[in-house]
Amino acid sequence: MQFMYDNELVKFAVFAIPNLETSLTVEVEGLSPHSYPTVYFKHVESEKAVKDLDSLEFPTIEDFEHKLFDDFTKQVGQGKLSAKLQVGESESTSYSYYTMTIMQNTYGLTD
Repeated sequence: MQFMYDNELVKFAVFAIPNLETSLTVEVEGLSPHSYPTVYFKHVESEKAVKDLDSLEFPTIEDFEHKLFDDFTKQVGQGKLSAKLQVGESESTSYSYYTMTIMQNTYGLTD
């Protein structure tokens, strides 16, 4: 998934996970030297396979379960960032999804 231009600030994604404990490796690269992505995750379970992805609940800055790359001072001067996210077993045998929101942040000084 890729941001297509610098005014695009948010991307959404969904992925299904097996009902077992595993880890995901997340790699991101800023669009420019002054953009710093933050990735938010939310675990969603459903009894049936989801056909309409818009019906899933996506994480926000205030409502999320996991957050990666939230300290922009560690991102300065880095090209590609990588982190692992542990995902656990589902409470049931239903369908398990992780919804993801990627926010492109820009920090700087203005006159």
